[in-house]
Amino acid sequence: GVLQRHALFALGHLGDPSIINQLPASLLEGDELIGRAFLGLCTRLSPDSPQSLQYFIQATVTGTIEARYGLYAIKAKDALIRFLETFNTNESFRRAFLDQGTIFKDQDQVLVEHIRSVWDNDVTRHCEQAIVHSLDYAVAPDGQRSTFIHSLAKVLKDHRQDIFPAIIDAIRASQVKLYYAVPLFAALVENTIDLTQTKNTRVSRRSPKHSVKSPKSGSKSSTAA
Repeated sequence: GVLQRHALFALGHLGDPSIINQLPASLLEGDELIGRAFLGLCTRLSPDSPQSLQYFIQATVTGTIEARYGLYAIKAKDALIRFLETFNTNESFRRAFLDQGTIFKDQDQVLVEHIRSVWDNDVTRHCEQAIVHSLDYAVAPDGQRSTFIHSLAKVLKDHRQDIFPAIIDAIRASQVKLYYAVPLFAALVENTIDLTQTKNTRVSRRSPKHSVKSPKSGSKSSTAA
């Protein structure tokens, strides 16, 4: 086991992404430490490749923490869309990803920022679906409070002014109960209020202050001689 881990570590520093396809997928199924080393190799050499993404998804479902760091390393648009498609269609992956989000919390914003960087209409559609799917309490009880989902919704709000009716319509068209969207909507509304207050504060600070001078007291009055 030790020799295999050292070998995988060395291969990861060769800089040759083709190595990933030459190694057996069974490396994820045996010794846990070897599996973690293999995921580290995929993350270092080519996280955006279809094979690496498949390994990250497989390892997420089986509960290997290192898979999350592989997902954080994804930056290519096609890889990010494949991630979102899998999130929306693979219930086991979605459940595992959202459940493990309680461990990573704010770190999930790394993945959201990568999604933001490739934003277009296609990404918008996949993200809307991801938000709705995450609200299915039967699949992932923690989904409605997921940092990943809340952050994704805030990015969506930046690109869609009608995010609330859009999400409500999508929920009504699904099997998800609207009640489970309350924590998400509350977070979005709170964020909107905070932004409005910040803007108002900045405007008030920039506005010139007009001071009103009061009449001077003690002025001399004329007296009749």
